[in-house]
Amino acid sequence: MKRSALHFVLLSCVAALTNLAMAGVEESDKWRRKSDNSPGVVLDLEETARTTLQDGTPEVTYRISASGFPQSKTYSLWFDRVGEESRRFVDKLSVDESGTMIVQQIKPDYDVPYLPAPLVKVLPLTVDHFQPAEPVSISLISKDEKIKGHAKAFPIPIEDRDESCRLYLELLTPDRTAFAAWGEGFLPNEELATKSRSNGELIESSRYAEADGGFFEILLPEVQGKNAGSASYRVTSSSCSLEVNYDWGHR
Repeated sequence: MKRSALHFVLLSCVAALTNLAMAGVEESDKWRRKSDNSPGVVLDLEETARTTLQDGTPEVTYRISASGFPQSKTYSLWFDRVGEESRRFVDKLSVDESGTMIVQQIKPDYDVPYLPAPLVKVLPLTVDHFQPAEPVSISLISKDEKIKGHAKAFPIPIEDRDESCRLYLELLTPDRTAFAAWGEGFLPNEELATKSRSNGELIESSRYAEADGGFFEILLPEVQGKNAGSASYRVTSSSCSLEVNYDWGHR
């Protein structure tokens, strides 16, 4: 996949270090894409409830469902959060014919969003205090590591969409200085014009959608001399014109 990085910081030494860091970001992000699932398997996060906590942040509950996973295997469920190591927090899962995951054992030392008890043929996941564009990422992996499924959801999405296209951001670093822009629903291989603004600075570029109508670009909105700011990213094509606005850094 053709990928490009957006740099507002142009100092040569900073750029060199950033390129190394972004190479790691791109490599670590590959497994999160649904296209990297094992053939025939689907893992999904379906939002079932949303409430607001006293501090104003949302608490979101998802139902985890699976299909196409062989019933003969035993699985572990992994949770991944930006800036943290992946954590295995449910062991000895099996999958029935309806795609429902049956929990046999929970790791006693997990420190991840809580799972209510009792756990009998139901596997909800409740999360809170996520940042805008920060993903909830999970993986269901068989004990022999031959079958893998991945799913991702956004408790506080930053996105724009129309009837056919969708543009959304994914937070890549806890300090909010790196994001991924994902596009879906564009015409296969069509040319896209992009405009990225950050604290008044503008970078215009062009790229092409992939054969499946999607695209991916890393955004680094930092501006020299600033610790935080506001930014926007616009993509325009013959079929769609979408824009997202977001804050970067910590104010």
